[in-house]
Amino acid sequence: LLDRGPYLQEAPVIIDKPDIVFVIENQSVTISVTLNHVNAAVTWKRKGVTLANKPGLCEMTMPDDNQH
Repeated sequence: LLDRGPYLQEAPVIIDKPDIVFVIENQSVTISVTLNHVNAAVTWKRKGVTLANKPGLCEMTMPDDNQH
């Protein structure tokens, strides 16, 4: 992990995200979103419904580069 120092004391801001995501039925997809350096809870929603962690179906991860 990159040491970016203490978290900023400000609201989370999306710095980078895809504008459009194309997916293929029954195939995996990864969507990466970059936030400013704040301590924030990340919640993913689809059609207004919060997505829960369901192994093999919907998994929220944090790889080694501090993305969720």
